[in-house]
Amino acid sequence: MPAVDEGIELTPKGQQPLLNFVPSTVRFQNICYNVDGKDILTNVSGRFKHGRLVALMGPSGAGKSSLLNVLAGVGMVGLSGEVTINGEPVEENDPRSVYVEQDCPLLSYLTVRGTMTYAVDMKMSRRTSRKEKRNKIKEILSLLGLDTCARTLVKNISGGEQKRLSVAVELITNPAVMLLDEPTSGLDSASSMQLVSHLKSLAMGGRTIVCTIHQPASSLFQLFDDVFLLVKGRCLYSGPVEGMIETLEEGGFRCPEYYNPADFAIEVLLDADVEAKEAMIAKTSAEMRELFEAGPSSPSLQRGDGMVRRYQVPFWYQFLVLLKRSAISSTKDEFYFRIRFGFYIAI
Repeated sequence: MPAVDEGIELTPKGQQPLLNFVPSTVRFQNICYNVDGKDILTNVSGRFKHGRLVALMGPSGAGKSSLLNVLAGVGMVGLSGEVTINGEPVEENDPRSVYVEQDCPLLSYLTVRGTMTYAVDMKMSRRTSRKEKRNKIKEILSLLGLDTCARTLVKNISGGEQKRLSVAVELITNPAVMLLDEPTSGLDSASSMQLVSHLKSLAMGGRTIVCTIHQPASSLFQLFDDVFLLVKGRCLYSGPVEGMIETLEEGGFRCPEYYNPADFAIEVLLDADVEAKEAMIAKTSAEMRELFEAGPSSPSLQRGDGMVRRYQVPFWYQFLVLLKRSAISSTKDEFYFRIRFGFYIAI
């Protein structure tokens, strides 16, 4: 595991790499979201600390993806409340955080390294030397265990490797906060374990990583540091994974011996005992109010110099990069290229 120093991930040899960032804590207070008169989120508050891997869990329709959108600064009509990173309000397309969606399109006829090369050209300044860009790509691929398949076409790597490649692309901007929507969706247990293990390593490096996840296996669930349970747009529990079962049992829900804690949590959220759950929601809300009234647990930090600002590459240059990428991808897809070539000849 790489050493960590003030949010700067160090390589095994101890040299400082390019992936430096400011450790960041996400705080959100009284988040309400309403669509056509239906409450999606109701007075949701919480805090996600740096260096922690957080599981955002709940049954279907609980508001998990909506909360993730709020934390990502995605503008939504009918939204109220406050979201801050290190005491500063979250902005739309905030460079301190990235949102990795469930289905991130990757061009199948590019190699892993080629995908990263074009992503770096799109996101990093043209003043950055080619050597610096190559070093950054090498470092990120090594960090996520993708260096062994760097020359492999995307279409020939596994689903788990494709998910990690999606994460790798977002690491280019050096985000302190990473938000992932169902990163293990469609993966087998081994691939899920490998992906979450890499996310755990990133969190141990000082990042704040929040994932929505659907009923993980017990061994996978234990990799998470904290869990945030949502039920019908409200928070029932927020805290360490190891304290979840005890808190649920204090609320009147007893977990059977040797039972998967994640499965038990979902069963509690779906339980018909509304009164017991309402009491737990009220208790959690009161704890959050006390937390926010006490003020921030650490002084406000400024944005890091190591962070890559978004949209620092001119539009015309991004257009040329995309045009080149599209041309190379289409020529490598022989069947697609022949169809297009024949179409243009016919015209």
